[in-house]
Amino acid sequence: MRRNRAESPSKEYVFYCIGVVMAMACIVLAFASNTALGQFRPAHIPLSWMAGFASIVAFLASEYFDTAIAVAPETEYPVELFQEEPEYAG
Repeated sequence: MRRNRAESPSKEYVFYCIGVVMAMACIVLAFASNTALGQFRPAHIPLSWMAGFASIVAFLASEYFDTAIAVAPETEYPVELFQEEPEYAG
């Protein structure tokens, strides 16, 4: 008896989730900037900016791996369909 493996999530879904988490982290870090956590700034860049940049990159990667983007059709249509002249009532 074979067990069905759970399908792994698509790259689009993984990057989308990373983007959502990083966007939430950006907001939390922006609110926490007035606390002791806000005093830690590696390379003089706020942590909220780093999280925001990471979320933008993750959302762009999500769009890049989107499977719903239309691809050129593989079906070849007969040329006769496009050579007919329309009939006008008049």
